[in-house]
Amino acid sequence: MLILFEDIISFVLVIFAWFRLYDNMNIERKIKRYFACAGGVIAAILVLDQVWQIIFTVCTITARVDFVLNILTCMIYFLLPGIIMFIPLERMKKLSPVKRAVNGIMLILLCLVPLINIWKPLIFYHSDGYMYYTENYIWYMIIEYIVYVVMVRQYYSQNYLFDRSDRIMLLFAQGIVGIGVIAQIAYGDLATSWNCVSICYLFMYLALEQMYAKTDPVTRLHNREVYVKTLRKCSGKNRTLTAVMFDLNHLKLVNDRYGHDAGDAYLLAFGQTTRKALSSFGEVFRIGGDEFCLISWKAGPEELLPALRELQSREKCDPEYGDHPLDFAYGVARQLPGEDGFDTVSRADQEMYRNKREMHSREENPV
Repeated sequence: MLILFEDIISFVLVIFAWFRLYDNMNIERKIKRYFACAGGVIAAILVLDQVWQIIFTVCTITARVDFVLNILTCMIYFLLPGIIMFIPLERMKKLSPVKRAVNGIMLILLCLVPLINIWKPLIFYHSDGYMYYTENYIWYMIIEYIVYVVMVRQYYSQNYLFDRSDRIMLLFAQGIVGIGVIAQIAYGDLATSWNCVSICYLFMYLALEQMYAKTDPVTRLHNREVYVKTLRKCSGKNRTLTAVMFDLNHLKLVNDRYGHDAGDAYLLAFGQTTRKALSSFGEVFRIGGDEFCLISWKAGPEELLPALRELQSREKCDPEYGDHPLDFAYGVARQLPGEDGFDTVSRADQEMYRNKREMHSREENPV
């Protein structure tokens, strides 16, 4: 067969992901560029695979043709780690230097082996137009798959709010690549493998799209849509939640005096400082304007209040996000038997406004 229709189908999947990527205005331009480059690598693999098939079908097989086919296959395997490399490395600054070094070394080794294989058959060789695997091939594929699973998980968990639905999406992506690896090892079925890589690319993009759709672009916290879904999910369950409502003080003053960019920086600093301080208790959402909410199933008011007082006693937000004051009012409410989660939040909101009035009163009537 001169044309590999599996490659055409895979190419269409990449084009579809590119279209979705281009059309999505929520995703940062830099991240779009990384995903587009990763798709370009997959497209190059599919083109090389098609060129391999044309040469195999059209040319008389000689030692020279075997060498050319071997080079094409080596280039395909050289490009495979590049699909991983384009996305994660630049955004893994939160990892320890040791983990970053291990990631880099493993990717370099995975790229070097196919290059060396052009002259010395480390993992495969070609004879009479056919590809034969060496004993090292299985280990190379297993190591490559493990590196892919670990690095992709590190990338998403380090850079995005990574919840259960996101983990399931990536599990499907990693599972489909695993099927491709099994197809290669058990049957030498490269066409299935490249199909699986293309499907995985689409799944990874959909996971990215889903994460951005759930994330507030200013504060990088989960947005109101996720907040509402979270409260709806807890309705009727035998779990008691505690809600903490926050209101950031003086945001309007910052916007009026320094502009909305400064106001956004203030919101980001507050949101991330609060998230870092309270992440062990639950999840913080930005639900609109200068209002935030913590939903917790792990702790009640008795555990949360000391942490909230400590946070409120700080004078500044985390310096990582600039020089911003940490000035807010809060209210806490625990869910009552038979009470809807939204009603619990409403009571916490009332407590927050009572706290805010007390703060204003103290400012106007200092002792």
